[in-house]
Amino acid sequence: MPDLIFRRVDGVPGQEVRAQLHGDRRAGVHCWFLEWSPSRTVIYTEYDPGLTLEVHGHRSDHVIYILDGLLRVGDVECRPGSMILLEHGAVFGPLVAGPDGTRLLEFYTGDPRPVSVDPEGYLALLAQRGIVPLPHPDFEGKSMGKSKYLDSLVELDHWVGQVLDKVRELGIEQDTLVVWTTDNGAWQDVYPDCGYTPFRGTKGTDYEGGSRVPAIAWWPGTIEPGRRNSEIVGSLDFMATFATLAGLTVPTADRDGVPTMFDSCDQTALLRGEGPSTRDHWFYMTETELIPGAVRVGKWKAIWNIREGWKGEREYTNIAPELFDLWNDPGERYDRFMNGWAEKTWQAPQMGAKALSLLPTYQQYPNRELQTAGLSGAVFGAEDAQVMQQVQKLMHAIASNK
Repeated sequence: MPDLIFRRVDGVPGQEVRAQLHGDRRAGVHCWFLEWSPSRTVIYTEYDPGLTLEVHGHRSDHVIYILDGLLRVGDVECRPGSMILLEHGAVFGPLVAGPDGTRLLEFYTGDPRPVSVDPEGYLALLAQRGIVPLPHPDFEGKSMGKSKYLDSLVELDHWVGQVLDKVRELGIEQDTLVVWTTDNGAWQDVYPDCGYTPFRGTKGTDYEGGSRVPAIAWWPGTIEPGRRNSEIVGSLDFMATFATLAGLTVPTADRDGVPTMFDSCDQTALLRGEGPSTRDHWFYMTETELIPGAVRVGKWKAIWNIREGWKGEREYTNIAPELFDLWNDPGERYDRFMNGWAEKTWQAPQMGAKALSLLPTYQQYPNRELQTAGLSGAVFGAEDAQVMQQVQKLMHAIASNK
């Protein structure tokens, strides 16, 4: 029988779900959840003055009704009495609360979780406006370093623990694989609001600090606790690995039947402790590189793009790459190509040849325009000028031992 439900805001506990530091003033998102079910969510929400939220969408239809104050949505100023309808799949923002704050009523027809569109652009916007994201009040000052970023990691650890506790409570832990990692190295250009890495470089570089990150895999009954591994594995490998675990295979063609490929290696045996990594190499590419700026094969790594930070243009070596032995020098401090010229120059041609092995795949599996819209050369092939410029450097590397 359908329910008839009455609720008052003052009868529901409110909670701050988002917080920012605007100079010396704290600004937050305060929510009172009037209804929360799989089929609908109703929230009374207050934004403090100037609160700024990223461009985002939601996992279901979302309706906002402005009760009081101003809310700027992108270039549109919404006054009291305004209704905003955000259908599932649409995005809006950034959202900026007016000088007196904003009060609004929100309705969701299903899953209310947000989907961020451009998190890096959002962080840049906050930095431009002098706004600092804050952790939840329960976790402020709880980290040993007492910084906002580290406090946020403590909060993350707490919520991950809540999820794992629920998995155990449901008795499904032996059927559940949990992987905890991150998508790139620490963005040290924005320190202290970033992670820390002992490796050279930062996010946006081809040095180890740009890509090398920790990863933890948890699968009780299958993965032995405390087992460590330092073989080459990338997040690209999740697709093939998860497909195998689900009894599936990675597609070889898209929905239109066009041949496609995934640079994904099945690491199921590695997870189970039954074999080594199925990957012996890694290609490093920054956001605009169309052919690797660095390549690793086994313990050896050759680097042509020697940019040290994400800011600024790419910077390449003139002819010979830098060459590092990552097992003995994970910090990439000692260029073995120059330090041990007579002994190690033979390695550079192998590296250049490995990078050039990508070129046939450009022709066999051309990049899709939609998938590469963020690159400076949206669709590229083996003959493109930017590719050929890097190819010349790789050819120098191959010929450097002759």
